[in-house]
Amino acid sequence: MAALLSRESARGAIGALLLLGVSGGCDRGSRREATEAEPAVHTRESAPAGGYSLVGFFGSSGGGPGELQSPTGIAVGEGGALYIADSGNRRIQVLSSDGAFLREWEKSGDAPGRFEKPIDVAIGPDGSVYVADFGLDRVQRFTPEGELLLSWGGAGEAEGEFAGPAGLATGADGRVYVAEFYNHRIQVFDASGQYERTLGREGHGMGELHYPTDVSLRSDGSLLVADAYNHRIQALTREGKAIEGQYDIGKSLEGSAPLNTPTGVALDASGRMHVADSANKRAVLLDGDGSFIAEWRLAEDANPRIHSPTRVAVSSDRIYLVDTSNDRIAVLAVH
Repeated sequence: MAALLSRESARGAIGALLLLGVSGGCDRGSRREATEAEPAVHTRESAPAGGYSLVGFFGSSGGGPGELQSPTGIAVGEGGALYIADSGNRRIQVLSSDGAFLREWEKSGDAPGRFEKPIDVAIGPDGSVYVADFGLDRVQRFTPEGELLLSWGGAGEAEGEFAGPAGLATGADGRVYVAEFYNHRIQVFDASGQYERTLGREGHGMGELHYPTDVSLRSDGSLLVADAYNHRIQALTREGKAIEGQYDIGKSLEGSAPLNTPTGVALDASGRMHVADSANKRAVLLDGDGSFIAEWRLAEDANPRIHSPTRVAVSSDRIYLVDTSNDRIAVLAVH
């Protein structure tokens, strides 16, 4: 069982996600371009067609336009624009699909519309941008240009309060789903931020969560939760009931090692799961039932290696994998 984490320890340099089973560090002094490093790709021989190939990287360490400091969340908006929770820089950056700088919302502070530890981003059906702030225990809604529309939350355990909001998802109906790290639950809100219901509770069994970090919605309304410290992806109904046979996804994978602290999960148009398997330093592709298809990671001697993949976002033909410790985004083609 993972040790309990104090809120104080999680306030450190880059927020929650570097605590989630990711050990070691990155020697920034020895950093070099790794876009030509040979990726290690493994595919189960009998798996359905599918897999990843490396397109490249973007981002480098720093606080300037297009530079990143401990990025922790990413979402794909209109026209393929990427909204990145640049947590260490306390801002949201908007980049093009190939990593070119478009604009930023650099708003450090605790006033409405500002950030302390922006940790995840989600795009609503109307194009609104939702930001989870792990440091301020709140969710804020913005226009695509960064104008504040709505803010809700506050520290606590009651309905509508948060203790480490770590992951976000939005539904086609405008509902907002918030994965809470310390309260071990998913809270559901309507588009105006009004509380509706709570899914999950602390524990290790069916329907129980242990430091969840991300949530994604299937087309049928069911949820996939990155149940990080239970080392699994757990499927829940919209009412929060564990789905039989899909509450322990990744605990055992035919043709691959089991998941180890998965911190991000996203779905593509065909219903396949893309998982940021953080402690295993890889991206994992699973079919809709949770069976292993393929994985991607850099070779052992790559410098720098993929060190802490924490989030994944999906566009029509590629995925974006957030490599938090290396201050960059890996771009993978999906086959």
